[in-house]
Amino acid sequence: MTIDPATASALKAGSSAVRVLSAFKARPGIRLGSREERREVYARFLSASVLVVGMAEHCRFQHARYPWFMSRRAVDKVEDMRNSVQTELMQAYLELLLAANPKPLAQAAEVMSAMELLMGCLGPRDGGRYDIALGLVTEAQRLMVEACRDDLWYQPRWWQLWRGAWWLAAWRQVRRPAPVPISRPGAGPASPSL
Repeated sequence: MTIDPATASALKAGSSAVRVLSAFKARPGIRLGSREERREVYARFLSASVLVVGMAEHCRFQHARYPWFMSRRAVDKVEDMRNSVQTELMQAYLELLLAANPKPLAQAAEVMSAMELLMGCLGPRDGGRYDIALGLVTEAQRLMVEACRDDLWYQPRWWQLWRGAWWLAAWRQVRRPAPVPISRPGAGPASPSL
């Protein structure tokens, strides 16, 4: 029996495709839309927002340290850092738009607007506005963390009745045998022990 070359190449291509697809399917990983994926996206966004706050603090320090004669090289360095941090924040936000649920997404929009206000207050004479904007950012980040914890179900819900350890402890309490009174010879009637 002979096999023509077209059939042989089709069989070879089919076995290669099966091998590749089975390796891809067997690879353990994060399921799309799962809690683990959302946790990673939320963590990346919050990390990027912390980087923006750190960069803003660094810019404020540079303006305080070199008020009049900040060298062109230092200005370029700060601008490069600012661009890279803002790029990371935007990438994390766009990833958040893909994977987040509505409540954390709304809080992320609040964080982004607070970040925009903070970035607008980086001038050397915006001390009071900067402190207010920094307070708004930290409050928005706190609310974002609460929304993420609620979305990821890190806190038990009121309707979650199944708690294995609690039910096991309650069952042991019910099944515990009653204490047996011990009587000593010549001591009279036994008193129940507690």
